[in-house]
Amino acid sequence: MDLSGQWRYCIEDNLAFSQVDRDDSSWKTMFIPQNWFLAGLDHHGVVWFRYEFEYLSPREFATLHFDGIDYFADVFLNGVLLGCHSGYFEPFSFEVGHLLNPKKNILAVRVDSPYEEIGLDSWHLHKKLIKGVLNHHDCRPGGGWDSTGQSFNTGGIWNRVYIETHDAVTIDQMLLHADMEGKDPNLHCEITFHNRIQEKDTNLNLKCLPDNFEGQAFTSKFDFELPAGISTHSFQMPVPAVHTWQPWDRGFPHLYNIVVDLDLAGEHTSTSSQFGFRTIKVEEGFCWRINGHPYFIRGSNYLPSQWLSETLNPEIAKSREHPFGGGPAGEFYLHDVALAREANLNLLRVHAHVLPPEFHEACDQAGMLVWQDFPLQWGYSDEVDFHAEAERQIQSMVTSLYNHPAIIAWCCHNESPCDAPWMAGTVGGFYNPTHNRELDARLEAAVRKLDPYRYIHRNSGTGDGHVYPGWYVGRTRDFINTPGAPFVSEYGAQGLPKLENIQRMVPQLGPDSGHNDLVRFKNWLDSLHRISSTKKALLKLGTYLWNFLEKMQWKSTQDWIKGFGMKLERSAYLNIPPIEQTPQELLSARQVWETWQFHDFQPAATFDNGIQLGLSLQEFVSNSQAYQADLIQFATEYYRLAKYRRVSGIIQFDFTDPWPAVTWSVLDYWRKPKPAYDALRRSMQPVLPSFQFPEQISARKAVSAFFRVVNDLTVSYPESTCEWKIFNETGDLASGVFNIDIPADSVSDKMRVILPSLASGSYQLSVNINSGKTTLGKNLYQITVE
Repeated sequence: MDLSGQWRYCIEDNLAFSQVDRDDSSWKTMFIPQNWFLAGLDHHGVVWFRYEFEYLSPREFATLHFDGIDYFADVFLNGVLLGCHSGYFEPFSFEVGHLLNPKKNILAVRVDSPYEEIGLDSWHLHKKLIKGVLNHHDCRPGGGWDSTGQSFNTGGIWNRVYIETHDAVTIDQMLLHADMEGKDPNLHCEITFHNRIQEKDTNLNLKCLPDNFEGQAFTSKFDFELPAGISTHSFQMPVPAVHTWQPWDRGFPHLYNIVVDLDLAGEHTSTSSQFGFRTIKVEEGFCWRINGHPYFIRGSNYLPSQWLSETLNPEIAKSREHPFGGGPAGEFYLHDVALAREANLNLLRVHAHVLPPEFHEACDQAGMLVWQDFPLQWGYSDEVDFHAEAERQIQSMVTSLYNHPAIIAWCCHNESPCDAPWMAGTVGGFYNPTHNRELDARLEAAVRKLDPYRYIHRNSGTGDGHVYPGWYVGRTRDFINTPGAPFVSEYGAQGLPKLENIQRMVPQLGPDSGHNDLVRFKNWLDSLHRISSTKKALLKLGTYLWNFLEKMQWKSTQDWIKGFGMKLERSAYLNIPPIEQTPQELLSARQVWETWQFHDFQPAATFDNGIQLGLSLQEFVSNSQAYQADLIQFATEYYRLAKYRRVSGIIQFDFTDPWPAVTWSVLDYWRKPKPAYDALRRSMQPVLPSFQFPEQISARKAVSAFFRVVNDLTVSYPESTCEWKIFNETGDLASGVFNIDIPADSVSDKMRVILPSLASGSYQLSVNINSGKTTLGKNLYQITVE
C-alpha cells in the first residue's frame, strides 16, 4: 500500500502532534516523498508530518516501510510511538499489523535535520551527522569552508513510504556471494528469516535464473528446521558453466535472478535479488584484477544531486527542469550511467554519500563498476556514541547494497583528518594526527568482517592520490610526473557551465550574470592584494618541491606545502577586507562576488591559474571551459601512458553537478556537457591514440613529437594504421600516415613523429588509429604556435 501523496506538515515542535485527534486542518501540505527544500521549505531543524489513510486489508501481519528519511525520525501510528531512527540513506521498518484500524489511521512522523553549530568542536571538523557531502563539501550550496556551507538543508521524507502485508514468515535479508575458486562455481546464500509461529519444519527452493540473457537455470531444494524468532541460515548451490558478469569494456554484464521460496505450515514467503558472478582482487600497488585478469580503472567521481528525491520522483525532477526526469524505475540513473559509458568510463565513484539502489541497479545492467564511499567527508566527532552509530550505519550500507556485482570497493572515509594536516589549518585549528584514526580503523574492521570478498579502503586520500596540479598547486604539465600514482582517485579543475545555464543559475544578477561586477571587484582586490615577488618565488619553489616529494613519496610534507600554497594563493581573492572597508560604489559588486562563491566558484584557483575574466561573460565561459578541458585531457593521457608501469587506475573529479553551481564537473546540473566532457571521452577511450608535444612550439620550426597507443582491450592490433592531420579555419595544412603495432592490454612502443613547421597561430591536430577498415580510436589536440 503506497503512502505517497499530500501530507500535512508543521515546523513547530510539539509532541502533541503525534495524537490521533490533533487538529491539523490549518497545516500546509507537501507531496511526500520529497526533500523539503524542493517543496519550497528552506529550513533547518524539526518538521512534523501527518498523513491520514484507510487500511482495508484483513491480513494479520503488516510492516510499515520507510526507504529514506533525512535525518532523525520519530514515528507514531495512531498515537503509538513505533520507534526512532537516525541516518539519511538507510531503509527501516516497523511491524504494525496489531495497530492498524479498518478505517481511519493517522501516521505522524517527527523529522529533525538540524543545523550543526560552527566551531572547532563541531562543524567543520567534529561533525555528528553522517551525511557526507550532503552536509559538508565544496560542491554543495555555500561551499565547503564558509559559514554558509550548510545552506539549503537536505532534510525530509525523501524516499518511498509504504505498508506491506505478508504471512507469518518473512525473509528480512539475503546476502549473496559467488565462490569461483573451485572446479565448479558455487552460489552462497546467507538468509535471515523472521518466523512468527511455532512451526519449525520447512522447505526452501533456491533458483538461479538468467535475467538479461538466455542460458541455463539452476535450482536446489533444502529441508531444514526454522526456529521461532529471527535466525540466519546459510545455503550453497553449485552453478556449473555459469556466465560471468563483466565490465562493459571486457564483455557482457550477465545477470541472474536469485529467487527464494519458502513454505512453513501453509505460510509462504519469497524474495528475489539480481546478482552477477564475478571476482575482484586488488594486489600490491593497487593492481586491480577483475575475473582474474588485470584491469585499468577509468573512472569519475559521481554526485548526482544535492536532494535525492529529485532522482526518483519525475514530478520533482520536472519542476527542477531536468530534461530526463526522475522515476522509480531508475530513469535518472540509467541516463547518467549511459552518459558515463559514452564518456568511456568503466567506474563511477559514489563520492562520500550513499545513493538509492536504483543507481546500483543501473550500473549492474550497464556493466559499470562502482567504488562506494561511506558518507564521512572530512572531520567527525570522536565520541564513543558517534563511533558506535557510524559502525551501525556502515554495516547497514554494506548489507543493503551487498548483492550488486557492480560494487567492487567499499571506502570508509573521504579525506579523514588523521591524514590531512591542511584541513586543520583551513579552519584555524590545530592538527591532531589521531583525529578519527580509531574511527576509521573500527569501520574498516566492521566492513571487512561483513564482506571479505571486495576491496576495502580505510580512507580515500591515504594510499590513493587526491592531486590538483594546475588548480590548487603547480601547473598542468606537472601531470607528466604522474602525481598520486599508482592509483589516483581525484584530479581535475573547475569549469563554468555554458552561458545560458549560468544565467539560469543566478538569474537575479541579470543577463551578464554579474560579469561586469566581478571585473570591478577583482580589479579592486588586485590593487589591494597584489602577490609580492617573494610570494611568487615561494609558490614556484613549492611546485618544484611538490614534484620532488611526489617521487620520494613524502606525503606529510606534501600536505604541508599544499596547505601553505593554498594560503598564499587565497590571500589575493579570499581574504577580502570586511564589508565596512569596501567602497560604497563596490558594495553591489561585492554581493555578486559572494553570490558566485556561494555557488562554489573558486576565484583564487581560477585567477591564479591565469584564467581571464575577459571582456564578456561568454569570453569568461570560453576561457574557463578551455582550461578545464585541456587539463583533463593532458592529465588523463599522461596517467594512461603510464598504465601498469606506474599507474593502475584514475578517477577524475567529477562527473556531474549536484545543484546549479560552478564545480569540477564535465556535465552541469542540467546535464549539458562542457568541452571537458568531450576531452574526458577522448582521453578515456579503451584504445587511445596519444601525441606528446614539447612544452613550447616555435614558429617555422619542425616539431618533434612522440606517439603511443594505449590499449585497454584484451585484443592486439598488429600493423595498425595511424592517420594524422593538421588544420585550421582555412583548411587542411598537413597530414601523414604510418603503421604501428598495438599490443593487447598494454601501451605501444614510443614512436617519434616529425610534424611540419607552422606559422604563429592556433591549429588543431586530429589523429585516427585504424585496424583494417575498423576505427579503433580518435583524438584531437589544440596546438598553439608561439
